[in-house]
Amino acid sequence: MLTLEKLKEMDSHTIFAYGADWVAVRGGIHDWAIYKGQGTKEYIRDWGNKVHSEEEIKLLVPCDKESFNMYRD
Repeated sequence: MLTLEKLKEMDSHTIFAYGADWVAVRGGIHDWAIYKGQGTKEYIRDWGNKVHSEEEIKLLVPCDKESFNMYRD
């Protein structure tokens, strides 16, 4: 479960979760986003399409309310 505390502990731009075609990345502050695409994790982070659906976000990265509120939409 992703929490605000865990986000704050991570380094900026860390890929902290991933699947076959997506990555979850901590931002420059304690925000985060999920990107989808094809290629390496780093390629998807840099060039992938951001996920905007709340349902899909919570399915890919289970998170509490505070950390979800830090999602960069």
